[in-house]
Amino acid sequence: MFCLKCGQDNPPTANLCVKCKAQLPKVTESYEAPRPVITERLQKFIDAVENLKGGVWTRDEFKDFLDTMSKTLAEKSADIRSTEIPAEIAEDFIEEMSIGLEGVSLYEHGMSEMYLLFKDNDINHLDNGLSYIEEGNNKINEAMRINRENRKKLDELYNPDVGPAQ
Repeated sequence: MFCLKCGQDNPPTANLCVKCKAQLPKVTESYEAPRPVITERLQKFIDAVENLKGGVWTRDEFKDFLDTMSKTLAEKSADIRSTEIPAEIAEDFIEEMSIGLEGVSLYEHGMSEMYLLFKDNDINHLDNGLSYIEEGNNKINEAMRINRENRKKLDELYNPDVGPAQ
């Protein structure tokens, strides 16, 4: 528990700050932040970085992995950008498309960061790239959640027998 007055980290059971003796806020219930979902695509990047760092893969094998993933991502990005959305539901899909494309851009940025390893041999590019890819993964997961909601709306619009979304 951090003191609001001086910033001191205190034991969770403390009522007063051990440093400045200020009253600490009462916590009535614990909060656990949602854990990010590690998807198969993110796990592939995590494994690839670990394989390179651990000597399981050569730099050439890692570069081949990046090249393959880059090509796959470009294809998926092109698919997203070419998706035609009926005008009567386009407004519902704007947020989904925007967040999804932001996620794809973060993946691309992360891979670009990882490619820098081959220019200057700085291993930190791997972890920096993974950070962008993890953020991209979270954005794509959010876009997919919104997509599920939008599909329910589509079902209601085009299949009235399905009933309202729950």
